[in-house]
Amino acid sequence: METRLTLRLGMPGTKRPLARYGERLICVRYLYDEARNRRLKSVALVIEERRGTAVRGVSGATITILSE
Repeated sequence: METRLTLRLGMPGTKRPLARYGERLICVRYLYDEARNRRLKSVALVIEERRGTAVRGVSGATITILSE
């Protein structure tokens, strides 16, 4: 499968998912499966939110430190 299109909030094509999932919605993705000749629509959702501080690691990767 290949992701060909990622839509951020407010872009055309996000109205229905935004109405369904509300502020939990991060983005909408269109995936293409050429082997089965199918187009899939998927969404990325926030399922948990906690306080934390983002810092940069030695390799440049973002590391989030969570506080309980």
